Amino acid sequence: MFLVTALYLWTHPQVNDAALAPDALFRAAFLYPPGPFLVPPSGTLPYELVCYLGFAALFVVGPTLFCVAAVVWCGVVLAQWYDWTSVAESLWMSPRVLEWFLGAAGALFVLRVRPHVSALWLTLSVIAVLVMAVVDDVGIARGSYHDIRNFALPYLLVIVAGAGYELAAPRRYPWLLVLLGEASYSIYLTHFYLIRIVVYPVYGHPIIAAWLGSTVQDLVVLTTVLAGGVACWAVIERPLLRRSRRFVGTRPHVRSAGG
Repeated sequence: MFLVTALYLWTHPQVNDAALAPDALFRAAFLYPPGPFLVPPSGTLPYELVCYLGFAALFVVGPTLFCVAAVVWCGVVLAQWYDWTSVAESLWMSPRVLEWFLGAAGALFVLRVRPHVSALWLTLSVIAVLVMAVVDDVGIARGSYHDIRNFALPYLLVIVAGAGYELAAPRRYPWLLVLLGEASYSIYLTHFYLIRIVVYPVYGHPIIAAWLGSTVQDLVVLTTVLAGGVACWAVIERPLLRRSRRFVGTRPHVRSAGG
């Protein structure tokens, strides 16, 4: 994805020339912030790497000391977030660390408690995310942006409710939804420039815009972005995952209604 995006930017001047500077290329290749990153969604990956390194301490110091350190770590991040104290501006002190540990706590809760959740609770958790999405959009329109504060708890509820719904009974899903779930990470990484490639010609061309109409244009863009992300998953991500899983074992597959 890095090489494909670099080639695209090189053949499309003024789209993101700053990302092609030597120092920017170095930071993007090694996920070293600040950007600009060639693949804008990959800007969240440095935070994930920091958290992976933090969780690696679990295997060194053991669960008890790790939990104590995690609570202290989150406390310091929270204190700095609300300007109660100032430690350092770094990835290690980012509020995203709180979101990461919250997700880990949710996973631990599911593993230990193994809740059985009905479809009603799963639906309510999804509604909570949609409500917060509206709240977040209103906040952005007013000039404020608090994505972590707004979405951390609703996302946690969806994860826990979704896992509990899976545990309550065997589930089967349409093959298309399973495919999109498998390819979701590739869709996430590729959607930015796919939208650029598709939206500009479709929405910018008056004849195409008049012929298709706004609804069909949106469907064309959505379908193309999803198809491009799935293609990236099939050609790049899936083969790499298959090779890496030879060293870590085979993960269980989600069953689809299509077989």
